[in-house]
Amino acid sequence: MSSPKQYVLYADAQTRAALSGTDHAALLVGGYGGSPNFGDILQAKHAIAVARGASLEPILFCGTPSIPDARFSQRLRDWFGVTAVVFYSWDRIDLEPAGLAPLTHVPRAPYLHLYGGGFLNRHWGELLFSLAEDLHSRFGVGHYVISGQQIGDEMRDRLRTHLDRCSPLTVGCRDRPSLVLAQSVAGDIPVEYTFDDATEQLQLLAAQWRAAPAPRTISADALVHMNMTAHTIENGPHPLDRLASSLAAVHASLERSLGRPPEYCVAQAFSDRCAHQVIDSLACIQALEDRFPATSYRVLHLDKLALELGSSSSARAPAVGVATEGLIAISTSYHVALFCGVLGVPCFLHAPNDYYAQKRAGLGHVYRSLDDFLANPAAPDMGPFLEARARWQLRLDELYRIAPRRAEPAPAALLDDTPRHEWRPKPTILEVAADL
Repeated sequence: MSSPKQYVLYADAQTRAALSGTDHAALLVGGYGGSPNFGDILQAKHAIAVARGASLEPILFCGTPSIPDARFSQRLRDWFGVTAVVFYSWDRIDLEPAGLAPLTHVPRAPYLHLYGGGFLNRHWGELLFSLAEDLHSRFGVGHYVISGQQIGDEMRDRLRTHLDRCSPLTVGCRDRPSLVLAQSVAGDIPVEYTFDDATEQLQLLAAQWRAAPAPRTISADALVHMNMTAHTIENGPHPLDRLASSLAAVHASLERSLGRPPEYCVAQAFSDRCAHQVIDSLACIQALEDRFPATSYRVLHLDKLALELGSSSSARAPAVGVATEGLIAISTSYHVALFCGVLGVPCFLHAPNDYYAQKRAGLGHVYRSLDDFLANPAAPDMGPFLEARARWQLRLDELYRIAPRRAEPAPAALLDDTPRHEWRPKPTILEVAADL
């Protein structure tokens, strides 16, 4: 079996000190790579909380393309409550302007957690598998847990290879098809149903919403989230036509039942300067032009709420929420739909391809179409999911009481003295447009 590819790792002085000062570090790799995605942020925060609960030092891993400026590491510390942040890249980059240098010598870090998300597929699966394998070898990991995964069928063989290389204590899946797939290749490795790794953080955010004072509570008839990024639009009609048709149907249905034009709250789940790469709600409204049905609406930045949840800045920001009585939602985000389920808000999750159909089924959504949903909007029964999640949390506590196997860190590959690439901050859409 060939050796896993080695990434180039980067860290600042504060991270280096944290790594050298502990032999109880937990390497945290998963859906969050530094970009402000609502659900990925919350999954990372849960993994950090689990590590802290096991008296481990959490090490957050992010990709170098997410770095916008030299202060980013400190903002990550403020948002996530961690000391150590390590960045990874396929290539050697001169990151000195960002306060980062290659991490060529690493101590043993015995714990690795591949926390959840919908990334084990043809879009991102190889990146995360190869990164986990590199860290597993390089840091001498002897205690490896996988949780909260949605796995695409195309990753079956790659999952088998990964399990052979790294022998995790368990493979946790957030939906039944992923569970069955993992069981088919895992051999003697336990495979468990964990539901979603953002669940506990979503419950905390829901409690914050419910506690919001009246002046900070948004009144709306429909919560709308939209996304037209490539992985959301593989099959079916043009995404703009699909969005416009869905919005028109929702608007007409609500106007009939309310006897007035409905009021909207737009949920932004991804606020990134790379708006050309991830086309979230506000960019979708702009693309829809006159086909968005409202002339005015409220906007709620769920990604920013997620970053501030439990952070050092959260104490300075009063709670905010949306009144849930009579509210319905439509979404192109799994985690927005899951959040609605936690809140008890009926939500229609668009499923334009098999990837999203798996997400929808994993949340217990049984409606056949948007018309079916609008005729009888109802939130799924979250009880079985929350019960399964509670059982998994107890199981996770048991797993973290298992002592790690002894494994020595593998030597890192030697780096050239000359950096191969000059670092440029994450580009804005203005810079991208200027290059066209």
